Amino acid sequence: MSKKKLTPEVIDEYLRRIAIDGRSARSVGKDEDMPSYEAFYKMKKKDTGLQAMYADAVEARATAIDDRMDEVLEGVRNGEIEYQAGRLEIDVQKWRMAKFFPRLYGDNQKLEVEHKTSFVDELKRVAARVEQARLEGAEVVEHDDGVVDGGETTYTATPAHEAEIDNHSQGDK
Repeated sequence: MSKKKLTPEVIDEYLRRIAIDGRSARSVGKDEDMPSYEAFYKMKKKDTGLQAMYADAVEARATAIDDRMDEVLEGVRNGEIEYQAGRLEIDVQKWRMAKFFPRLYGDNQKLEVEHKTSFVDELKRVAARVEQARLEGAEVVEHDDGVVDGGETTYTATPAHEAEIDNHSQGDK
């Protein structure tokens, strides 16, 4: 039996077996009706689109592994699988999930936060509002507790100023 060529349809099936069946690319490459892993690897190395589709398939593979873990757990509960064997299987599968899909299952998950303004920018904006309130006739009360950066500035605005400040603040959100 001859191996198939990497046509778009064959690539889709190759990736389906990885994503849905939870198999490795190397395992799929051993199937008689699929191209070899080596052929798949060479094409993947050249084709960035295929690299992205493969990455998606590997992430989806984590879900298939999760399903397998549920099956093992059920087998242990039913006495079909010995406890230590089940534990080993689940530990291996958890490791694989963490490697294949670290954003969801990894131990070192990182939260990326985007800062849109800096603390200094916010302080400048508050200072500008205080100055604007001062210019518009609001009473500005300053407090200095003797600490260089521990000073606190507050102001009291007229009701008209308060409404204007509230409208301005809501526009910043």
